[in-house]
Amino acid sequence: MKSPMTIKNLVVLMLLLLVPVFVYAASSSKKQEEKEVKAEQEKELKAKNEAIDFYNQGRQNYKDGQKETAISNFSKAIELFPEISSDAYYFRGHLYAEMGKNDEAIADFSKTIEMTPEYKEAYAEGAIYTIIRISTIRRFLISTRP
Repeated sequence: MKSPMTIKNLVVLMLLLLVPVFVYAASSSKKQEEKEVKAEQEKELKAKNEAIDFYNQGRQNYKDGQKETAISNFSKAIELFPEISSDAYYFRGHLYAEMGKNDEAIADFSKTIEMTPEYKEAYAEGAIYTIIRISTIRRFLISTRP
């Protein structure tokens, strides 16, 4: 004769059936998380590499005297990967200064200093263009006196 299914036997049977489901779900979730982390790392690496390419192209444009194109490429490098872009800010600031855009130059030199406090050239350039800006304002104020 078969013994009737007891509650204890039924609980044990249910646990035996459900444990593999929970283990699979936990494993699947961990694999999905690992996949997402890897995808994020690949995305970040791609952005970093593209930023480096834009930065290098900006340097070449700078050497070739293509100021607007260089500024555009430095800006793209900064947009793609701001964490490595203190040099891009510096060179873009230098270009802005050459073009007489002193406010933009000062902003970029300030950002360079914020990102890389030991960047001595940025302090010097920023100070020079701040002085030029102040002198320009002073000349304007003097010229408008009655």
